[in-house]
Amino acid sequence: MSDIEPQVIDEAEHEQDDLRDHQTAASSKNTFRTIATLLGLIVVAFWSSWAMSDRGDSEIQDLDYHVDEAVEAIYKRDVPSVVYHRNALRSIHNQNGSQTANVAAELFTAFIFYNANDYLGSNDLVSKFEQLSTELITGGDGLNSDMQIIQKLDMISKCIECLNHMELQRRHRGDAEVLSMLPKMSDLHQILTDVIQTHPECIEAHRILTAMYSDIGDMDGAMRHALQVADLDRTDSAIYRFMGNIHKDYEQWRDALDNYQSSLERSPYQSGQALDRTGREEILFDMAEIQIKLLEFESALETLSKIRDFAQTYALQATCHYNLGAKAKAANLVAVALSADNSLKPALMLQGSILVENSQFEEAISLLERGKELDPYDFELIYKLGEAHRGNKDNDAAEACFEESSQLREKREAFADLHQLAIEEPGNSGTLVQLGKVAAELGKYKLARHWCTSALQIDSGNIEAQQTLAQIQQQMQQQSLSPDSSTDAVTPN
Repeated sequence: MSDIEPQVIDEAEHEQDDLRDHQTAASSKNTFRTIATLLGLIVVAFWSSWAMSDRGDSEIQDLDYHVDEAVEAIYKRDVPSVVYHRNALRSIHNQNGSQTANVAAELFTAFIFYNANDYLGSNDLVSKFEQLSTELITGGDGLNSDMQIIQKLDMISKCIECLNHMELQRRHRGDAEVLSMLPKMSDLHQILTDVIQTHPECIEAHRILTAMYSDIGDMDGAMRHALQVADLDRTDSAIYRFMGNIHKDYEQWRDALDNYQSSLERSPYQSGQALDRTGREEILFDMAEIQIKLLEFESALETLSKIRDFAQTYALQATCHYNLGAKAKAANLVAVALSADNSLKPALMLQGSILVENSQFEEAISLLERGKELDPYDFELIYKLGEAHRGNKDNDAAEACFEESSQLREKREAFADLHQLAIEEPGNSGTLVQLGKVAAELGKYKLARHWCTSALQIDSGNIEAQQTLAQIQQQMQQQSLSPDSSTDAVTPN
């Protein structure tokens, strides 16, 4: 092993998400996105209405065509196309009174409302769809072809309903009273399972189940449905990134690299594509971190060469060069990284290690103490601080650091064991509460909140989960962390 353990930015700790992610501006960005989405939908609505008036009757009357295309657009999360085909269905209804077209239009509007973050309004429209479709079927007015369309739409309505309830649960996480009024996750799971039994090709149901299993910590279940999504839609880059994140969390480095590479191949950066430059660079960062873990420093440097020059880029490049023996170059790069961001923990750790190696113990202590203030739960950094104190002949301080590092390492191991137990026993709310407690002891407050919330989704009356969640919320407030500043679970979109 090299003199310094390769340093990697901890994805869970820094919460670069959502995927990992711009937390302080999340609320305003969501508001902006919602407004932008609504404006975009208005423009598309006007355009598609004009286009409808200029199309031939034969195409307008093609009910099956517009329903199939709208369903496919939902699978692709292509909201403008959903709006276009919804408007086409409204035109069909207005021209010949087709009740099936009217029913379909109501359901597709529910999906549009969901994407505008109006989950209650979307659920109201789902209920209206169910009422209208029931009236159409029981009234005997529909043709056989209409009944086939209604059956197809029924599975979409169930998916939209589940999406709405999941988002409402996330919005009201920690509020046991609100959660008690929403369907249990087990009920939603059964709905989606029934959909897949009758329509195994329903990508949306598999996507939702992937997110649902991820939320409760059942990564085997999440991965099973993620693979189904990847098989049904081989162009979906997001699902490969999601699977890469899971493999990375469980230190399955090779599988994670393969998935990240597949994600990049399915959405190479081009202006206007779904995976923008920032998203692409986040994946490349993940790949470089894994390559460093695997001691593949040359490969990591090649990956980092595809990323713009950021402080984090310099820090990882410095780690690579240090482990390749180019210590002078590493020292220069880490100095550049710290000049750009003197609170960058990986750079502080590396610079501290270089100083310890050069017997500059007092300077090393100063840097590593700063790193500990940024992250008091990093057992490797604290151990390195102990080495600096020992080199400075302060044995008491050194022993205190070594003991603290050992305790933190044991907690990390306990956390890993509980995580594995959660995989083996999915749906065990007690295990999830214990995961939340240990995560909080490691300073992972948002992960801790996630696990306790997941326990409440399984058992809304779990008193221990409610009490632990309240304590975590209080700790987050003391740490000046907004309880609603980010989404804990990484879910496919």
